[in-house]
Amino acid sequence: MVRRVLLVLLLGGTILHARPACAVTMDEIPPELKSRLPEIVWRLATPQALANLTLADITEYADAYEAGELLFINETRVVAHSGFVTPEQAMLLLQVPPGAPFVKTRFLRLAREAYGRGIFSELQWAVKPNDDGSIDLELSYSSRAHAGWKPNGSHNRIAGWIGELTYYDYYYGGKDRQLTATVGSNENYPDDFKATFGYADNTLKGGRAAFSVAGGVYNQWRRRMEFTPAEADLRDRITYLSGRLGTRHASRLGLSSESLSLGAGVYSQDHFVFRGDPTQGGVAPRSDVAQAGDAEFVGLYYERASRDQVFAPCDGYACSALVERHMGDFDFTRAALDCRAYIPAANVLGIRPKCADWDGGWNRAKELFPAACFAVELQAAAEYGSVPYSQELRADKSDVMRSLVGDRYLGTKKLGLRAEYRFALDAQRKREAYVFSDNALIGESVATLQSVNTVGLGAIMQLPLLGGLKAGGWYGWSLDGNDRGFTFAVGYAF
Repeated sequence: MVRRVLLVLLLGGTILHARPACAVTMDEIPPELKSRLPEIVWRLATPQALANLTLADITEYADAYEAGELLFINETRVVAHSGFVTPEQAMLLLQVPPGAPFVKTRFLRLAREAYGRGIFSELQWAVKPNDDGSIDLELSYSSRAHAGWKPNGSHNRIAGWIGELTYYDYYYGGKDRQLTATVGSNENYPDDFKATFGYADNTLKGGRAAFSVAGGVYNQWRRRMEFTPAEADLRDRITYLSGRLGTRHASRLGLSSESLSLGAGVYSQDHFVFRGDPTQGGVAPRSDVAQAGDAEFVGLYYERASRDQVFAPCDGYACSALVERHMGDFDFTRAALDCRAYIPAANVLGIRPKCADWDGGWNRAKELFPAACFAVELQAAAEYGSVPYSQELRADKSDVMRSLVGDRYLGTKKLGLRAEYRFALDAQRKREAYVFSDNALIGESVATLQSVNTVGLGAIMQLPLLGGLKAGGWYGWSLDGNDRGFTFAVGYAF
């Protein structure tokens, strides 16, 4: 029993032993909480052991102990596994090494979070009760690598084929840090290469603060005001460097988080018109804007999210807001808001989420999630001042309006409302389909906003390669014109 109690305190926070943001010391534990667990627990406790526990962890163990729901694991067996997560790391992540305490609701939450975070592409378990009141736990899983290379290809009517190669590491240095770098070129103008990098560190002040920096050089290829007499082909080559510093609060695996940060940056833009006249074409000309020049900006950023999955959530919400002030050759102010809600819904095919089996049957983590979801997104943005073309708001991007293929719908004011119904096609959630409606008002002023509306359908499927990565595509059409659009993307759905 003493060995088991000690293991309660030794269980680690994350897959690679990162210290939780709200870890406590013995002096920080309230006396009334200490009294709820046997005295032997606190006699064995050390600062090093408590460094991997939070007050919420201790409270949860105390609640289970008082309710008679605190079980112990006699044996943990990993019967099959693949990927970068070792069996020892999987046991620590799920907090189930042999001899450890076991609380059903706690394990279920940790399993769902680990799968929802994308650490596991497949996670199965079986709980087998023993006559003495303990349990044996069997695990089977496959895991995704947190670092690697990802190719990306696209086609642009000005640049031709565009190829990119990105290196990513979502757990750089074995801690909650992210590192990315991208290089690329294009068919028609190979000398105009792309090179960008990004680095984020979420470990400052024990995980209560974060810092990020990004920079690089890239081209923005555009056909502005497409399908109009005044359409123009543009290339803006942008060099930038920016950073953010602020507070951050997040759950162990980052599915729930809140951050407030200040940011600043500098950028330089070289503008080139291949053909046409970009100053005309249905929106107010910006003759007062120097399309080539240098600028700097400062910004305030707020983000809050609580989702059951990082990719294609089925339950929860995510909101972000920003205010930026740009100065120099480009003098303008931007404010934007993006709020998304994910609401579990009934599946049209009758597929339902399963309940966990605690009596020897196998459980699949993905089958415990909702089998259908209704998602809605509200977007609002406004820019005031001398806004260059490279910074103006556009409706023809997939994160604003699916199916539009040109720059006919652009301006400096935008209000958007998007809705999507996504449902599983099989109980294992390997294939999903969705229908969507994207709607926006966009223009140069509130009085001249133009309504744009599209509808469409799409699908997502799990690939047998790359650790179960999901790929998808959609086809949509405009209700206000003759636009038709489609795309194929890895892991797409808002």
